[in-house]
This record gives sequence, structure tokens and C-alpha cells, in this order.
Amino acid sequence: MTTTADNGIINKRSNHSVEYTVEKLKNILQSKGITLFALVDHSGEAEKWE
Repeated sequence: MTTTADNGIINKRSNHSVEYTVEKLKNILQSKGITLFALVDHSGEAEKWE
């Protein structure tokens, strides 16, 4: 896990697919009563760079 001191963002690599990881995160947030108000899908843009 990498922490960038100047912005507080934590990066952690997942051992699972993007789809699984997003669903798992959504479920965790929901279970804690946190509203996810936006989910941005960058896959279309990412495909342009492959």
C-alpha cells in the first residue's frame, strides 16, 4: 500500500477484476450507510490507449 503524504490518497492494488473490486467496494460503502453518488467508467477511454 502506498500513501502520498501531500494528498492523503491511498493506492492499493486489487488481486481481483475491476468489476469484482467495484462491486465489493460498493457493497462495503452501502453496508456502512455511505451514499455513492457517482461512479465513472473510464473503460472506453482506456481502450483508446491499448
